[in-house]
Amino acid sequence: MKSPTREFPDITGTATTNAVAGTWPSETLALSSKQPFNHVVVHYDKAPVTGGDYGTIFLADNMMVTPAPPPIVLTDARMLSSGVFQFAFSNAPNSTFTVLSATNPAPSVAQWSVLGPASEISPGMYQCVDQQATNRSPCFYRVRSP
Repeated sequence: MKSPTREFPDITGTATTNAVAGTWPSETLALSSKQPFNHVVVHYDKAPVTGGDYGTIFLADNMMVTPAPPPIVLTDARMLSSGVFQFAFSNAPNSTFTVLSATNPAPSVAQWSVLGPASEISPGMYQCVDQQATNRSPCFYRVRSP
């Protein structure tokens, strides 16, 4: 008897929730894979707080998968002789990014100052110019997409 074959290998991703008993949590399952896949099975890794079976609880088949955007790659960070700081980064073309700054990276992102949008200077290449860099030392930057 020939053993069954699998079209795609197993790919494992994880998501954790702090669900309260009696609720239906909504979470994002994030994983990365260089292999294609076309179905997902979600199961508890331990018994739920309400007790009972903790095997397969959800199955999605023939689903649409949205690839994650490429990582931001920082390039050309430099302080110009005028005291202006600029940096560039690459990502997917025609994307939107906002640049934030702070003199202390510890506070939450909500407390960072918005410098403004990053300019797309060529397809997939973005630039930020901080005209006020000489007024803040040190200065930390974050780039976020909506």
